[in-house]
Amino acid sequence: MAITHALDCIGYFIYCLCSNNYKNDDRQYRKEIIMSSQQPLDVINAFLKVMETNNIDQAVQFVADDLVYVNVAFGFEAGTVHGPAGMRSVLEPAFANVIRNEFIIKTVSVDGDSVFLERLDRHQLPNGWAELPVIGVFKVTHGKISEWRDYFDMSVFVAQMEAAS
Repeated sequence: MAITHALDCIGYFIYCLCSNNYKNDDRQYRKEIIMSSQQPLDVINAFLKVMETNNIDQAVQFVADDLVYVNVAFGFEAGTVHGPAGMRSVLEPAFANVIRNEFIIKTVSVDGDSVFLERLDRHQLPNGWAELPVIGVFKVTHGKISEWRDYFDMSVFVAQMEAAS
């Protein structure tokens, strides 16, 4: 990580010299370097940490404008939404009665920009906790989540949510 960051800084320095921009503060370019140098697993962990607080406004900051988000239990076509607004349209009603979330990671696998998580999603509701085993597949592009697919058993989700509501 430190080597990657050092190389990014060197790249920025060369960029400034070559573009005669060394006196200008090119914050956007540096922001893109910092975001793109983040490891995919770090991005997902930070995203899930924010999701634990049920702060959808902050969570959408972690996703790309062209995000493809699929809740596979609804079907690939019916369960697919796009972009931060699409993600919000699914998560806000789903978590409307949720006090807080816990995401217990059981297994992690990272392959380049893809992160596979076996997790237990716990949702605190007014009358208890709902627990849902989930497999999540994420792709991180330029430091943002560009693809997110969650695989889970819808009947378990419905039964758990009804019992704890």
